[in-house]
Parts: sequence; C-alpha cells; structure tokens
Amino acid sequence: MDPSRFAGSCYRAANWRLLGLTSGYRRRPGPKARWEHHGRPKQVLVYPLQRNARALLRQPKRGPAPVRRLRELAQRLQGVAECRQPQGKRYPLASLLCLAASAHVAGYRGVTAFAQYAAQLSQRQLAAAGCFYDRKLGRHTAPVPSTFHKVLAKLPPEAFEEALAQACELQQAGRCGKAGADDTGVGVAAQGGPSRHG
Repeated sequence: MDPSRFAGSCYRAANWRLLGLTSGYRRRPGPKARWEHHGRPKQVLVYPLQRNARALLRQPKRGPAPVRRLRELAQRLQGVAECRQPQGKRYPLASLLCLAASAHVAGYRGVTAFAQYAAQLSQRQLAAAGCFYDRKLGRHTAPVPSTFHKVLAKLPPEAFEEALAQACELQQAGRCGKAGADDTGVGVAAQGGPSRHG
C-alpha cells in the first residue's frame, strides 16, 4: 500500500498488522525479470489466518528430501501437462514441480524460498530431480526464482496441488519405512539454515 496515497484505515480497523516498508523497487516490463528503484516504498500489511501464525513462521525448516524421494517424485510428475511455450525450456516441468513441492513440504514458501531450497541441494539431489546439466560448467544447476515464477504463474492450481499431494505421500511413506542406502549420507551444500523469504 502506498502511504503517500492511502492511510489504510480500513485495514488497521480490521486488525491487519504493519510489517514495515518495501525497499522502493518495481519490476520493469518485459520477459526478463529486471528491477528499478522508484523511491516510493510501500507499506506491507498482513492478516494472520491462524492464531499461532507467528509461531508457525518461526518453526525451523526441514532439510532437503533424500535422493530416492526426489527421483520418485520427479517420475510421478512426468505426466503433468506442459503449460509453457516450446522455446526456452531449460528445466523440465516435472523437475520444477518436484523441487517446488518438496520445498513447500519442507516449510519453504514462495518462489524465492523455492530457489533457496534448490540452491542447497547436492549434485546427486539435483540430478535425481531432473535438473538441467550445464556442459560448460560440468554440473547440474538449480533454478532461480524467476524460473519458478514463470512456471507457477501459468500452471493450473490443481496441477501444483497434485504435486504437493504426491510429495506429502512420499514423505509419509519415508517416515513409515526404513531409510535405504540412497536416503543416507546426502550432503547439504549450504551451511546453516536458509534465510526466511517468500
């Protein structure tokens, strides 16, 4: 909300809470995500939908999914109908859905957080999810926030809901069964927990 134009009285009267101000940037039009500073910070107001919303947000995020679970989830999502144009598809749709659903189940929210989750995966985990292999770099690469944004903005909601359901089912199955050799010793590239975004 622009404080120079609106007071936000109705929001405050309805118990919306002020988090603070944005940095004053806006997204420039065009296919590529570019940002420019306009110098007019906006107020960020939120409304908690649960009484323990603050406690839920403070909960630590879970670690990345094991290699075997990522591979099986990516295979299950192969049948999701493609929603993108034929050109410029570096990452398979099943791979992006696998990462986004796994990140969401682990407690990450929003495309920036999904990218943070993917960035801390090991090469074995990225390969299991079907991520793009860059021959010049000699390694699998993780999608950036704009990649998740472009896909999820076009994807039908029920497709992502199905991906979440599959991820939850595999996670529950992993809790009930014994960890195999593929579930142990999977390294996490990042030290410490990821920052809270999204």
